[in-house]
Amino acid sequence: MVSVKVLRAPWIRISRLDKDQILYELKNPAVSSAFALLKDLPQLYDQIYMEFPDAYNRADGKFGRISSVKCYSPGKYTENPQKYLRSQPTSTFYNAPMDYQYADGFIMPLVYALSALMIEEDGRLKWRLDPYVFLQQYLSSIVEKYKGILELSHWDPQTVGKKDVFYSMAKQQFEHCLLMQEHKIA
Repeated sequence: MVSVKVLRAPWIRISRLDKDQILYELKNPAVSSAFALLKDLPQLYDQIYMEFPDAYNRADGKFGRISSVKCYSPGKYTENPQKYLRSQPTSTFYNAPMDYQYADGFIMPLVYALSALMIEEDGRLKWRLDPYVFLQQYLSSIVEKYKGILELSHWDPQTVGKKDVFYSMAKQQFEHCLLMQEHKIA
C-alpha cells in the first residue's frame, strides 16, 4: 500500500467540516467556480466528438477512410463488418445518434484545449466567452490545422492522445482563434 502525504497550506481553506452533521461545506471560491465550469465539459466533449468528423471532411479529409474509424451505414455491415457498424453509435454522455465511431484519442487534445477558453478573474475561474458558440464558429478552422497532427501521427489515435506536443498544438489553435476574434471585435 502506498501512503500519500497531503500538504496543506494553512491560508488556503477549501472546505470546512461540520462535525455535528459530518458534512463538508465548500468555502474556496476558486474551487467552487471550477466546479461550475465542470458542468459544461460533458456536453462540450460530445459536441467536439460529434462535429469532428464533418469538420475533418470539410478540411479535404476523408474521415471514414481512416482505418481506426468505423462507419454506420444501414445494410453495409454484412459487406464489411470491420469497417461498418451493425447498430448506430451514440455520443459518450448524451447518447446522441452518430454516423461514426472512433477512438477518443483523436479528440482529447481538442478537449484539453478548451482550457484556453477559461480565465481566472478575481480569484474565480470562468469562461472567457461562450464555449459552445466558440466551437460552432471555429472548430472547422481548428480541425483544418489539426488535421496535420493526425497525418503526422499516421492517423494513430494512441499517438495523438498520448503526446504532449499534440495537446500544445491544439491549445495554440484555440488561442489563435481567440486572438482573431478579439481582433475582429476591436
